[in-house]
Amino acid sequence: MAPFIAHYACGVEPQACCLCECRSCTFRFFDSRLTDSEIGTLYAGYRGPAYFESRHRHEFWYSANVNAGIGNDGAEVTSRKQNLAKLLSGRSGSITSVLDYGGDRGQFIPDHLGTERYVFEISDATPVPGVKRIESVERRQFDFVMLAHVLEHCSEPLKVVDELKQLANDQTMYYFEVPYERPSLRFAPQGRLQRLYRDALLRAGPLLTAVDFYSTVCRVKFNCNLPLGLLKCSEHLNFFNEKSLRALLERRGYELMECGTAHTESQGPVNRILYGLARIA
Repeated sequence: MAPFIAHYACGVEPQACCLCECRSCTFRFFDSRLTDSEIGTLYAGYRGPAYFESRHRHEFWYSANVNAGIGNDGAEVTSRKQNLAKLLSGRSGSITSVLDYGGDRGQFIPDHLGTERYVFEISDATPVPGVKRIESVERRQFDFVMLAHVLEHCSEPLKVVDELKQLANDQTMYYFEVPYERPSLRFAPQGRLQRLYRDALLRAGPLLTAVDFYSTVCRVKFNCNLPLGLLKCSEHLNFFNEKSLRALLERRGYELMECGTAHTESQGPVNRILYGLARIA
């Protein structure tokens, strides 16, 4: 578990956890889950001063520029909006009301999509012009519901996609989007010696930070965990590919109209997205 998550959200010392993979649908996930209270602590002041101070203290490479740039990269915002607009080409004529569920400031809603544009967000982010923040979605329905870059954070993704079905009218379409990232299992720590090494690192603060930095560079630059590195459970708990995203949505009663991957112009380590356009079956 990432030290900043352990201390900032959970109030505990960093702990060992496992990266698991479903043999049926190939969904990968960390078995470390956050409670509702811990999720509230982590995201209520997301990327605010307290969040940044805690994360920067444990991850010195997490700079103020990196923190400020999340969700504000103009090229990424534009490319993600264009990807969705292209996907909706010929399908958006009947869309009046749009909800971006967990959508930060609503900045990823495509231009000119709908005339009533809302964002439901647990942080205190101020919506972009033309988007209204709502405090509750109970007893409300929308023509188009976006869940973009949320499922990878969820301790209970099944529960979240179930809740979204309550927002549907007869014509509602849903758009699901996650970063297309798959932690490599190559050189993944395993075996007794690796466990002893890992447990020793968890007790050695400065050394743990150094190995964390080394592991982060390997993941970002080479998409692998090199020998003596560690796999770390940070904000992203879940990792989908097309097969596992389909399995999640179809199991919960959605019909996939489109599912695939697309390139984004993100300056971050992940520049591909996985998406699904769906409706209730």
